[in-house]
Amino acid sequence: MEPTGRVYSSDLRKLTEEQKLERGAKAVGVTLEEWTALSPPDSTLLRVAAQKKNVYARGYTVAGWRRLPMAEKFAALKVEN
Repeated sequence: MEPTGRVYSSDLRKLTEEQKLERGAKAVGVTLEEWTALSPPDSTLLRVAAQKKNVYARGYTVAGWRRLPMAEKFAALKVEN
């Protein structure tokens, strides 16, 4: 059996740091590079904004929000504040 190239945690129930980053980036609809470049307050802001109820409140669908470029997401958040 060949190795898959994935890095697993010693406790298989826990996610590795790479998996956490990938899931976080996918949840808000940005690339992994963009996600890792964000400051902690900005990543929290995007994570909260990507929640279903908050996306619908801004007049977007979830899929539409994920397709928006990151600059447009921040622009939509600044218009609200």
